[in-house]
Amino acid sequence: DKCIMANKRRFGDQNYVKIKKTCVKKGQLFVDTLFPPTNASLFLEQGRSSDIVWKRPAELHNDPHLFVEGASPNDVTQGILGNCWFVSACSALTHNQHLLNRVIPDAEAQEWDPKNEYAGVFRFRFWRFGSWVEVVIDDLLPTRDGKLLFARSKTPNEFWSALLEKAFANIGRKLTEKKNKKEFDFSFISTILQRGRLSVSYFIKMLHSQIQPENVDG
Repeated sequence: DKCIMANKRRFGDQNYVKIKKTCVKKGQLFVDTLFPPTNASLFLEQGRSSDIVWKRPAELHNDPHLFVEGASPNDVTQGILGNCWFVSACSALTHNQHLLNRVIPDAEAQEWDPKNEYAGVFRFRFWRFGSWVEVVIDDLLPTRDGKLLFARSKTPNEFWSALLEKAFANIGRKLTEKKNKKEFDFSFISTILQRGRLSVSYFIKMLHSQIQPENVDG
């Protein structure tokens, strides 16, 4: 989609295309230093994170995919947060392919495929306060005993929901910092989503009025 909106925003000023090109050139997998894959990013109670290991999807399954046979309302299950609200939001998203394509742009090009030059970097977009915001993340996910800790697909090798949750949590981290807090709680995204109900409504109206997302490539 090459339509351009007046308001173009990259969360954390991270450029997906440039990051991927750099990683591919260096033969390295992306590690996000702004939202590091460390237990401190989880901000769980002391003692609850000692056995957590961060792993990439390819370390959890030998054939990882963003989507397996497309997206279904029954794809997603909640993790230790009990965040049924996030599962519901993901399920609702799958009912509108047009909207899903906005939130997860160029999904086919982000798949694990030799021709895509996998670099461990993914991007998602959220409609927030009147503009599309693109969030870049690495694909390191918190696990315990080899299983994803938070939201995940019922299909073992499907990872779109887990990565989408991480991208959304990244926004939550930034909002927490703006409140002069140094810690981040993964569950903070619940508050953001609940307060964002009007934005979700506006998002749907935006689609109906044929407002298109900006081109944030390059």
